[in-house]
Amino acid sequence: MKHFIFYMFLLFFLMFMPLMRQIAVARESFTMAFAMEPSKHPGWRLAELIYTEAFRRLGKEFRYNVFPAKRSSLMANSGKVDGEPSRNIQYGETYKNLVRVEEPIVVFRVVAYAIDPEISVNGWESLLNTPYRVDYVLGYHIAKEKLPKVVKAENISVIPSPFLGLRKLIANRTDIFVNDEITILGILNSQEFKNSGIIKAGILEQSFTYPYLHKSHASIAPELAKVLRQMNAEGEIKKYLYQVMHEFSKDGGGCSDLPDNGRPDQVLPEYIINHP
Repeated sequence: MKHFIFYMFLLFFLMFMPLMRQIAVARESFTMAFAMEPSKHPGWRLAELIYTEAFRRLGKEFRYNVFPAKRSSLMANSGKVDGEPSRNIQYGETYKNLVRVEEPIVVFRVVAYAIDPEISVNGWESLLNTPYRVDYVLGYHIAKEKLPKVVKAENISVIPSPFLGLRKLIANRTDIFVNDEITILGILNSQEFKNSGIIKAGILEQSFTYPYLHKSHASIAPELAKVLRQMNAEGEIKKYLYQVMHEFSKDGGGCSDLPDNGRPDQVLPEYIINHP
């Protein structure tokens, strides 16, 4: 009888071991808060690609949940999600339960685009006392906050899409269009704008952005930093930038305006990183 019970237990164990293994693997996941579906914006798509590979190397399945930016902060700080993909260096001073991963993944850049080669800017303050007409896209919060401090209200226009902003430059209906660099690089390499003459007139703001993890995952922060450094050294992040800008260029024409240095000097969108 004892042998019978033993063999029945062994049979049961062998039958259900694959299922138990699947359950164990399913629990090895890491979820970050995103403010937009990756299919909707190149910055979030870039984050998805980077962290999917990074956590794969750490033996975890990467997942994301989409929330408004402010709620993302609260969800991460409370531990209801495991972290956030890209916030500025001071972010942890406000959200005390979050641990910064000490490896910046990309550079956030706000760029001014123009047609006139005589237009040159360097920082928001360089727009003070200029007659330039300046456009930005509805919902681009940093431009909404900064431009009224340096540009006259009558010279600021809010437009529905980056495509319209670039078309207005070509038609001489505006002087400067402000947006994040990764979005515009992709569009400028599309068939419509490839030979348009639109130039980068200067950088208005830039900063490194970092991953943040809930403190319950503090132990893997050094491991994630190491993996991100490895991916950068291998050119993996640069490869993802090419991929994203190819996906989001209007005709799939890709992007040739990427640097050859070790760290890609590109961006994630402003609203990932600048919400207190």
